[in-house]
Amino acid sequence: MKMKQNRLCMLAVCSLLLSHKSGAVTFDTSLLAGASGESDLSRFNENNAMPAGPQEMDIYVNGDWKGALYGDLRRATG
Repeated sequence: MKMKQNRLCMLAVCSLLLSHKSGAVTFDTSLLAGASGESDLSRFNENNAMPAGPQEMDIYVNGDWKGALYGDLRRATG
């Protein structure tokens, strides 16, 4: 009987976790270097704002360029 109660409890917890919607996300422009921080990046607060396909991203840490990343962005489904 205890095993059945544990399974029901786990099922209820999993259902709650899977049904939870994520909160709003905003892009922090203070992370951008120079005049880029003044750009209007509100379109990145929306789903699938970046075009799908190959993208190049420069990585800066404390104002020092550390390298570039190349990635292939894919459109999210669901």
